[in-house]
Amino acid sequence: MNKALLILDMQAEMLTRIDAGRDHVNGNANTRISLLAKACRDGNVSVIHIRHRDMKPGAIFHPNAKGAKPLPCDLARGDEMVFQKSGSSAFSGTDLQNHLMHARISDLIICGAETGFGVASTARAACDLGYGVTIVEDAVLGFDLPDSGVSAQQIHDVTIGLLRSGFADISTTAALINEFSPR
Repeated sequence: MNKALLILDMQAEMLTRIDAGRDHVNGNANTRISLLAKACRDGNVSVIHIRHRDMKPGAIFHPNAKGAKPLPCDLARGDEMVFQKSGSSAFSGTDLQNHLMHARISDLIICGAETGFGVASTARAACDLGYGVTIVEDAVLGFDLPDSGVSAQQIHDVTIGLLRSGFADISTTAALINEFSPR
């Protein structure tokens, strides 16, 4: 079983939303992701970075926008792959699947943002493509839907529940760090 950690959409816009007081869960996901990425690197587990990109002028995730800049937890090291996506799933419009096949990666560990969007879309697509999927529940960042009156916690709980019901295993940062720690 060859695993890879996928870090999704951990870009400056996420902290901007938190700093603005937006309702969220796992506001310290960036710290947990940094710890998890270190454990993966130390345990020879591939780390892959997925970033959202929107080429529309003035878009939050336009390559020249402040919101598009990767957070420290999402900075690639060495030869770690970085994929730019324009859709919700990490597989949409990227060469991720081809890379995973060539690297013989069969299992994906997913963390990052956002629970109800990129995390859920990527997990479902990965499952449909035959990958084993693990979601790091305390290392996925989620926000509310204020126009719909749905809290960040509600979205997180329902999304994790749906993914747990047949799409993914659910784990924690501590459990995975323990799994990848050299013995």
